[in-house]
Amino acid sequence: MINRKNLIILVGLISITAILFVVVNLMNVNNNNSGNLVSKESTTTEYLTYANKELGYSINYPSTWIISEFKPNILNNDIRIQPSNPEYLSGMPVDYIHIRLESESLATVRKVYSTQVGGNDMVESEITFAGQTAYFYSHTDYPTNEYEKEPSLITRKILLEHNGKVISFFTHKYQIPEIQRALQSFKFISN
Repeated sequence: MINRKNLIILVGLISITAILFVVVNLMNVNNNNSGNLVSKESTTTEYLTYANKELGYSINYPSTWIISEFKPNILNNDIRIQPSNPEYLSGMPVDYIHIRLESESLATVRKVYSTQVGGNDMVESEITFAGQTAYFYSHTDYPTNEYEKEPSLITRKILLEHNGKVISFFTHKYQIPEIQRALQSFKFISN
């Protein structure tokens, strides 16, 4: 049988072990310049640069990710950058990085983005992105049934006009370090 003194020692050892565990795990996280927590693994990931000369931009992405380009017609130009094994939701891959040339004017696309999507309005904020005025949109798809506890998707869009072309940046994975780094690297280049 454990006496009171041994019980206090045992609880103390367990507490010290738990504190050490937390401290060691916190030491394995770095803080990047934007204030977002980034794991050591993501800071050592090799990045490549994708340059789209047609639209005049470049963006960095993890070297293990793949690029898919879709050009269904002269007005549309979609680029998707994602892991080789992306997360799926309802049978469709979740968008990690999706950059698109919009076929409508900036005013028209802003109006469309600001109207109801999935029953909820997107929230628009004016920001500076790649050195230019841009519009940031946030939208959360909330559970559609009583069994889902968390939002099913959190959508983020950035919309801007450059050299007369309207470009949108779309992601469901805004919170992951790879997307944050990609956003920070996006820049316009001369054609």
